[in-house]
Amino acid sequence: ANVVDVVLEDGSVLFGDLYESGTERKPGILLVGLDRASWGSLPLDLNNAGYTVLVMEMGLIPQAQHVETMLRTFINVGTVDPARIGVIGEAQGADVVMLACAIDELCDVLALLSPIARDTLLNVIPSYGTRPLLIATSSSDPESYPTGLALTQTAQGNTRFIETSAGRGSTLLQFQPDLSGEIVGWFTTYLAP
Repeated sequence: ANVVDVVLEDGSVLFGDLYESGTERKPGILLVGLDRASWGSLPLDLNNAGYTVLVMEMGLIPQAQHVETMLRTFINVGTVDPARIGVIGEAQGADVVMLACAIDELCDVLALLSPIARDTLLNVIPSYGTRPLLIATSSSDPESYPTGLALTQTAQGNTRFIETSAGRGSTLLQFQPDLSGEIVGWFTTYLAP
């Protein structure tokens, strides 16, 4: 992976890992979480499935506008098709990508791993419209599980709810080994590389 700099409005810089193969434009997937190294094999799995992938860390104060800046930077990468963009967020990152994608039409498909802020997210989900939404959460997570269920029931477009036995955010991928493949398949349904 190559390191990418995303310069925020205040001039601070967030760093990301870019996975590309070849030079033609492919559907792009942005991953947003607390730690770039926490995603296991998912970024490579997505890249191998035909996507250009950017893995970003949120910074200390996760903000939806930072996700929008990440998206703007990402669609200017030469190997990204800006008309086909997926976004994945984990834990607090799931919350901020939902907030960003609710108002940003660049997001075509969204996957949330353990979204947390139930009331905030239920307020914005009508703005997300009929775009596809995948939610994965652990049935043992007292905050995220009811949030994920409520979002799945409220969403207007195609939804997929995946329940795991343990974990939160990107650690769901460790507890549910087939989750990475299910996420890749979900994006491929809508963004077919």
